[in-house]
Amino acid sequence: MMTDTARARHTRRSARVVSWLGLLVAVALAADVSAARASVAPKHVRIAWGINQNLWDQFLEKVPQAHAVRVFYNSRNHIPVHWPAFLGHPWVTMSLRPMPGPLLSGKLDAELRRLIDSAPQHSQLTIWHEDAVGNNPLG
Repeated sequence: MMTDTARARHTRRSARVVSWLGLLVAVALAADVSAARASVAPKHVRIAWGINQNLWDQFLEKVPQAHAVRVFYNSRNHIPVHWPAFLGHPWVTMSLRPMPGPLLSGKLDAELRRLIDSAPQHSQLTIWHEDAVGNNPLG
């Protein structure tokens, strides 16, 4: 028959064993999850540091590893003849502001194709999305 003191010691030992087993299981599971994540994670992640076009030169001077610039044309239906070029050859995200009617009817297709054909790798073309000044053409 176990005394109360012996029973208490046995309970503490059992708790320590369970704690160590729990820790070992947790570590094994974490290692397995980490290995699984590593096997599906991209091999290389790149962050493109950048800024709006009007500050590009100054930004590049301060942040030589900068890699991206945003260009926007705040004129309705203005489609540039060719993709813009910048010092350092950054990746350009260009925002245009076409009116929905001409864009959806195909009237801007030839101009858009010419522009897109002149775009280098890593280029992005978007539709101007801000409505900060209440001039969204859709209302």
